[in-house]
Amino acid sequence: MPSIPTQHALILSHSVNLPTTYKVNNADLLTYCDNTSISENWY
Repeated sequence: MPSIPTQHALILSHSVNLPTTYKVNNADLLTYCDNTSISENWY
């Protein structure tokens, strides 16, 4: 739906009376893992 702004979701369910939009927070792309070589240690 092109009329919905970026980072918004359309909510449709029995828990809301009218369809509504919800602004989604930014994703935190930083990882807090110290094991960055998972693919090397997988096998």
